[in-house]
Amino acid sequence: MKELTKLGISTLTKFGISTYLNSEYLFAIKKTKIKHLEIGVEELEVEGKMDIAKIDNIESFLKESSMNLNSVHAPFGINPSNRTHLMDISSIDEEERADSLEEVKKGLDLLIRLGGEILVVHPSPPAHLRPIADDIRPAKLEQCKRSLKEIIEVCKRKKIKLAVENTTKTSLGNSSVEILEILEGLDPETIGVCLDTNHMNLKEDLVEAVYRIGERLFTLHVSDNDGREEKHWFPFEGVIEWKPFIEALVNCQYDGVFMYEVITNSMKNLGEVLQKVEKNFEKMKKMID
Repeated sequence: MKELTKLGISTLTKFGISTYLNSEYLFAIKKTKIKHLEIGVEELEVEGKMDIAKIDNIESFLKESSMNLNSVHAPFGINPSNRTHLMDISSIDEEERADSLEEVKKGLDLLIRLGGEILVVHPSPPAHLRPIADDIRPAKLEQCKRSLKEIIEVCKRKKIKLAVENTTKTSLGNSSVEILEILEGLDPETIGVCLDTNHMNLKEDLVEAVYRIGERLFTLHVSDNDGREEKHWFPFEGVIEWKPFIEALVNCQYDGVFMYEVITNSMKNLGEVLQKVEKNFEKMKKMID
């Protein structure tokens, strides 16, 4: 990669109240230079069931707009279909793990139907929902790998990539080292990493993480923070030094999407948010010598 060319936005990007996937959102994106999309499964579920009308709408939009569905993000908090369970593919509770895999497979089915490329999964729930003690961590790592092996088999058959997202605090995969430990021995052509900048810089140097992950970097979640807590601010609003990060991506020949996953309460107009994403991306591109 010699330059940034692929601009994307995750529909997990929020402003004020949730944007969600409606016709207004899709129409607004269509008028921008954003050509790559990530969709959150939870946005398409109502009481645990997929909203067929919304999916039909998205399918039509993708065909008409010639946009690329880069990725589908599996649920990662409360299980939408069984709200007594968390989304936890590393769960020691076999019923909860099985329920979580069913939700992940919904994401896989959605990706296949819409012609997408990458399924993004969390290796365990957010730490505020389920912190992981040191004594149980090895067992949960094994459960996580067990679940990923099951998902990989379907991904291989369907020629889909699986990207494990790095997390924060005590959650599994909270560093590039542990993410790679999770991936060890698993097919590098099929399974890799979704590097979330807003998560990674809370644990380690972003540039070192990029070089460590290397060819297993499949996709990005791009946002900024204050260096202390997860914020999902726009880049350049926090502490991340973006030029060295961009240079690392170039040096590692990353050719995936530069996927924004930001949250802002300062703007109430969707068009304004999307315009800011475009301007932010142009500023990123100028950092490449």
